[in-house]
Amino acid sequence: MKRRQVLLATGGTVAIAGCIGDQEEPTGDRTEEEETEGPESEAEEPTEEEPEEEESEEEDPEEPEPAEFEITDLVVEPTEVSPGESFSVAVTVGNIGDEGGSYTVELQIDSGVEDATDIELEGGQQTTVKFEFSIDDPGSYDVSVGESLRTLQVVAEPEIILENRGLASADTVFHDTYAEAVVENIGDHRSGRVELTVRWIDDSGSVVGEDSTSIPTLGAGERWIARVGNSREENEISDFELVGEYDVSAGTLPDGMSVADSTFNIEDEFSGSITAEIDNTRDESLFMASFRGNIYNNNGDVLTGTQTLESAISPGEDIFFELSLSSTRAVHRINKAVDHQVLLTGSETTDIRQFE
Repeated sequence: MKRRQVLLATGGTVAIAGCIGDQEEPTGDRTEEEETEGPESEAEEPTEEEPEEEESEEEDPEEPEPAEFEITDLVVEPTEVSPGESFSVAVTVGNIGDEGGSYTVELQIDSGVEDATDIELEGGQQTTVKFEFSIDDPGSYDVSVGESLRTLQVVAEPEIILENRGLASADTVFHDTYAEAVVENIGDHRSGRVELTVRWIDDSGSVVGEDSTSIPTLGAGERWIARVGNSREENEISDFELVGEYDVSAGTLPDGMSVADSTFNIEDEFSGSITAEIDNTRDESLFMASFRGNIYNNNGDVLTGTQTLESAISPGEDIFFELSLSSTRAVHRINKAVDHQVLLTGSETTDIRQFE
């Protein structure tokens, strides 16, 4: 007889029945559903529930502040310079944020960016940035870095000196004796009128007369080979003294006016002239304008010059003028001239300085 095993779990014990055919019906009230159920699992002891974690009442850490740059302590040194002279601009740049970052530091002159440099700073760091710069044109300038601003003055003035004085004679119908000297502008700006005066001295040391000559302007670095003639007899003169004066400013070009064309003409060995045409696009009349002209030798030295004034210039009125140059001013050097210059200016200043 074949057998099979049936595992019945009741109360934790296992019974092995006999043959299927010999198996008796179970007694009691056990139902079919109970017979088919597997062994009952051991009862689990109840566990205490763990308390839920309370949410932390601590605040979240603050986010670090991004990089923020601050510019302070702007220093311009010196605050007054000559044209072309170097000056320094120093500024303190700080990162007042928490995080590091980069920044472009810009030097501005009259709101235009003239130089720039890039820096990197960690949070809380600061550094000094320095620029070196120069300006060629005279005037007042606003120097700024960021929101910080200072004023710079570029001051240009002429400085006239007198050197290489001498007494000479010329066999001409105009002068027997003349004084010669080199007048040089060693300053950094054009001057106005330059006048040279000679006091003639006789054997007794007495001043027996004086003569003078002038040019209307002398540019920075230019030299005037000045000759001052004398109509006295040569034997009357044993010595001389030279003194001079000059206008500090030559004036400025009036708005709306410009020199369109100019020429220099040698008429003969004793005379010449400068002619010029002035374009005028002004909308308003001009009270007065000054026209100045110099002639130069082949070394670039001024031989002589002269000027004229024009008043009550109407709006839009083009102007033609002529400057006559005589040999008495140049002391017989008109024919040595190879170049010329014309200068047009408006009102002049009255700042006059002496030199000797």
